[in-house]
Amino acid sequence: MGIDTLEHHDQLAEYEISQLSRVAALAEWSPEIFEAREQALVQAQQIYDRNHELLMAGEFDKVPMPIDAIGDARFQVEMEETHGPFSQQALEAGEATVLSADRALGEAMRALTWEVFKPKRRRFDDEQEVFVSEGRRPIIKQLHKGLSPIASADEVSRRFPETIEEETYNAIAKHRSFDPNTWILTLSLAGKDKDMGYVHKTDKWMARGVSFGEDEQGIYRDDEQAGLSGRGITEEIIDETIEELEIVAPGTRLTRSEKLGLQIELDKKYFPTLLSFIEYLDVKAGTHMGEPIEPGTERDYAMVVAEAERRHQEQEAKRLEVAAYSLELARNKVDAHTSKQLMHVFIDKKAHEIVCQQPEAARAVFGDETADRYQEALELERLGEYEAAEGMRNTAEEEAPLVGYCGAGSCGLEKLAELDQAALKARAAGLEGELLRSTESKCRGECLKEGKKGDVLVNMKGSKFCAECGSSDIKGISAALSDFFASKAKSN
Repeated sequence: MGIDTLEHHDQLAEYEISQLSRVAALAEWSPEIFEAREQALVQAQQIYDRNHELLMAGEFDKVPMPIDAIGDARFQVEMEETHGPFSQQALEAGEATVLSADRALGEAMRALTWEVFKPKRRRFDDEQEVFVSEGRRPIIKQLHKGLSPIASADEVSRRFPETIEEETYNAIAKHRSFDPNTWILTLSLAGKDKDMGYVHKTDKWMARGVSFGEDEQGIYRDDEQAGLSGRGITEEIIDETIEELEIVAPGTRLTRSEKLGLQIELDKKYFPTLLSFIEYLDVKAGTHMGEPIEPGTERDYAMVVAEAERRHQEQEAKRLEVAAYSLELARNKVDAHTSKQLMHVFIDKKAHEIVCQQPEAARAVFGDETADRYQEALELERLGEYEAAEGMRNTAEEEAPLVGYCGAGSCGLEKLAELDQAALKARAAGLEGELLRSTESKCRGECLKEGKKGDVLVNMKGSKFCAECGSSDIKGISAALSDFFASKAKSN
């Protein structure tokens, strides 16, 4: 990332804050909540500026990764090491690891169309005065990590309103200023940005509904979320809806950034659930979950929920594989950047394993061309042409676009031929299994001292080897063996 890009980030962040301040002024919050939103703006900018200073000072290891694909798995490992593998803390953290895997695989498997996700209940921690995830981890602190100068401009612009949104919920709970007869809606457009943590191989609206309540354990909030296809739900439809709900004056059009900063309070009498609001959008747009439909086609939202649950059950085994893999990377202490890349590759593999026998499902993941190839492979197999069928499956996988987990396009890893000289050196250094060249990672060994990028190779365990200087970081073996392999590689 060049200096020009960094300067652009600064200008963009300041611009987004001014825009969000204007949107915040439109909201009818109590003075306490409005003040919390303003403070969240200031704090977000301070955090971003501090991280930017670290980057410019060359303190790269201290700059947070905007997305840690195995953050929950890391926390599980921490709880296991602190309290024991079968402690309540570790078991609860393990549930979060599985939930993260569920979300990652679920998003990937519906990258090109709609999806609904299981509601989550979050508890308010009176001591910390924030909503927390598993292990009493403040959600707001996890969002703050996204205020990173190494994130894309689009990602940075989203993180600011997300932190304001979260601090709004904290303030609502702290001052107990919620109405059980209403809920809060947020809308965001996940566009085709390569660094986002959401699925966005095609335009997709993410709709979120948050409602508050209180029981014997204290204040909680229930989060619902759905992804709507952008093929039918356009920005014009959203603009018209915002105006109809009297959120803005007639004729006013909000920018995408302003929409991100908008939290809309809806009455349950008119919109009892998130899906009821989505139905309102669908009727306006002539769609079902954002997908265009023929006039007169019946909309069945109970079917939407049932389909999502069926997919969830069918993918349980693969979901647990994703969770186990993220835990393996966490135990190997693979860095955030590399783990994100490897998780992308692993989820891509799991998606192909699922859809190779379900060509229609492939349309929602990779598109029509890949789905047609998998369909042709099944037909060849039925005719007994097994070798041709296997060849067609290989073609389908090799030529398919990368699954939309961390974003469209390359994840920064490229496959290596077995006889590639760099691959042979990596084998001698002790790297096993599939080898991938990282086009983004820099060598942290001798090449770094000489100001070179190096040629970094990784395997699926997160082990690294620089084919240029021979430095290595081998996961899953003793330090003595790692030193032996490193000296062997250098001698070659």
